[in-house]
Amino acid sequence: QDCHGLVVDAEHNIYLTYVSKNSTADPHCLIRWRPDGTGGEFLTGGGSALCAGTPHGLTLATEDGGEQFLYHANNAKTLTKTKLDGTVVWQH
Repeated sequence: QDCHGLVVDAEHNIYLTYVSKNSTADPHCLIRWRPDGTGGEFLTGGGSALCAGTPHGLTLATEDGGEQFLYHANNAKTLTKTKLDGTVVWQH
């Protein structure tokens, strides 16, 4: 697997984007761990839109009201904004 983005949220949870070497068998591309590195959890937000293409960048932003979002870039020239659980807010 190739890792492409790593960020930490305000609660110190760790997020990683990756692409599997066997991408047809692994539909995931985002993992979250607890601050102590345990509890790895695949995040899809209930869909497959996030993992279309090869992830290549990840940024965490705190927006008005203090809500945090992840911004994902990929090699398919797609930019995706998600909630921290991977739910897609928008994709362009």
